[in-house]
Parts: sequence; structure tokens; C-alpha cells
Amino acid sequence: MKGDSECAPGEVCYGLGLHYRDGGAANECFTDCDANQANQCSGNSACFPYDSHAQTSPDPGYCFPP
Repeated sequence: MKGDSECAPGEVCYGLGLHYRDGGAANECFTDCDANQANQCSGNSACFPYDSHAQTSPDPGYCFPP
């Protein structure tokens, strides 16, 4: 399981609700982004907000898939 301290600067540790067979959280490092801004993620990734109901700007999110 990864924690925030294992991610590079500008990345966040997020589990997406997935778990390993042993029950531990399947956390991954994702690039931070602002869901209100276009084209922040590389490759085939898109920016998804942490909270789809938030009405904030910037709207913190993560690039998925990593």
C-alpha cells in the first residue's frame, strides 16, 4: 500500500475504493489537476474531481488513468 510520502511532488495517493486480496487498500499515486481546466493530464488521462458535487474553483482532482 502506498502512502502520500511515497508519491512524487505534485502527486496524491488515492485508493479509488480498490483493495488487494489481503484486504489492504490498493492506493496509487496520481497527478494532481484542476477539474475546471482542460488538457492538464498527459496521454489518455483525464482530470476527475475528488468530489463531483463540489462547487469550488480550482476544483481539485486527479489524472486517471495514471
